[in-house]
Amino acid sequence: MDTDELLKRYESGKRDFRGVVLCNANLCQQCLSGADLRDSDLRGACLQRADLHEAKLFRANLFQADLAGAYLRKADLRWADLREAGMRGTEAHGAALSGATLAKASLVGAVLRKANLTDANLREADLRKADLCGAILCGADLSKARLGRANLTDADLTGAILPWRAWIKRAWATIMYTSVTGATLGARIAAKRWLAPALSSGGLIGFLLGISTGQVAPFALCVLGGLLLGAAAPHLVGGIAGFIGGSIIGARTAQNRWPARTL
Repeated sequence: MDTDELLKRYESGKRDFRGVVLCNANLCQQCLSGADLRDSDLRGACLQRADLHEAKLFRANLFQADLAGAYLRKADLRWADLREAGMRGTEAHGAALSGATLAKASLVGAVLRKANLTDANLREADLRKADLCGAILCGADLSKARLGRANLTDADLTGAILPWRAWIKRAWATIMYTSVTGATLGARIAAKRWLAPALSSGGLIGFLLGISTGQVAPFALCVLGGLLLGAAAPHLVGGIAGFIGGSIIGARTAQNRWPARTL
């Protein structure tokens, strides 16, 4: 089947093109929305700005295909071969890309919001300025990927292999978050349990020191200082303990979520 025949059949209402072979075909700006192209061979095909909305491209071979600016919203690209594909500015909001191979693919500025990229191979992919907000990247291989200015807000990166810079950034954010949370919790618990005894001890120490001075003004200052130190001590000790504990938990969480494997 050649390109003209495929387009004629599509215009007549046919949607089943499973297993079609269209290597190096020119389908630039063509509408193939909802087409069933499972197991098709589209190596090197030009699909620039093509409408592939909800198209079925399961296990399709798109090696070195040009999909720049293509509309792939909610398309099924599971286990598709997209190695070295040109996908600059591609719109793939909510697309299914689990298990897909996108090694060395150019995805600069691509929109992949809420896309499912579970276990996808994105080694050395160029994802600069890509929008991956809310995307599922569980177990994805992003080693050596370029993520400069990529939007990873709310993305699920559990078990993903990240470039060192991205891994350090996210690990550090996780550790700091749990550390601050631990410090706050530790200070609250310590203050709740030990504030009264600490105040009493601080006041007593200040009282004794004040008496030794034999003067009214230093006595008052010693008592006040003792009370302030007594009030601060539980917060300080609890905060430090909580910070250390939170740091340990954060480090373990980061290691479990983003394994630091060889990148």
